[in-house]
Amino acid sequence: MGALCLCLCTPLRAESPDTPDSTLAAAQTALANGLKGAALDRGIEALRKNPLGAGENLQVSLTFFWIGQFEDSARYMRRALTA
Repeated sequence: MGALCLCLCTPLRAESPDTPDSTLAAAQTALANGLKGAALDRGIEALRKNPLGAGENLQVSLTFFWIGQFEDSARYMRRALTA
């Protein structure tokens, strides 16, 4: 009887912390949907988790380019190319 109750209960799941890949994917999705502020926030968060990552630097560069901050975009693009 106890085992049946355990099977019917919904399992409790702890939320896992965001990984750099999931944060980067969230930034890419936000930029694709035109959410500039959210894309920049998520991109910078991904960059903090992996500051030397080429994908993270590229994403922040594209976001800054989309916003119109071309000098910042160029700086992050150079970092992406170096990585």
